[in-house]
Amino acid sequence: MVNGFFQLKTINLNNMSVDRHDYIIIGYKMPYNILTKYNHELADMVREDDNMYLPYYEGWKGESYRIIIDGMSGNYIVFGKVIAESGEYDGFDFPSVKLNYSDYSEVISKAKEVFIDIDSFDFSNPEILIFSHFS
Repeated sequence: MVNGFFQLKTINLNNMSVDRHDYIIIGYKMPYNILTKYNHELADMVREDDNMYLPYYEGWKGESYRIIIDGMSGNYIVFGKVIAESGEYDGFDFPSVKLNYSDYSEVISKAKEVFIDIDSFDFSNPEILIFSHFS
């Protein structure tokens, strides 16, 4: 946040693939190889069966937070609150995005709760991320 305004950040993630989803997320772009304080790779932990990350990784119905992993190129892990999401082939049709300060502070709290074992990343400044994810 800069001078009381949300700072927009676009991410260019041009990869060739079959499916594309477009997202607007308040959250974080983390390095793909980020480690927990126990020296485990977060990307591997998220993909394990029956773990606390599954609702976010699989996008369970009713869950507004998402973990998105670039499994094709290994460039990023994104976590945050989904503000807008396109279908697999549709793209956006002028989504209307209304944000307030409670969204911002809610994301900070949720990230610190979900990633309690990550101490190598600063979760104090979420950004508005606008990107296409290919899978």
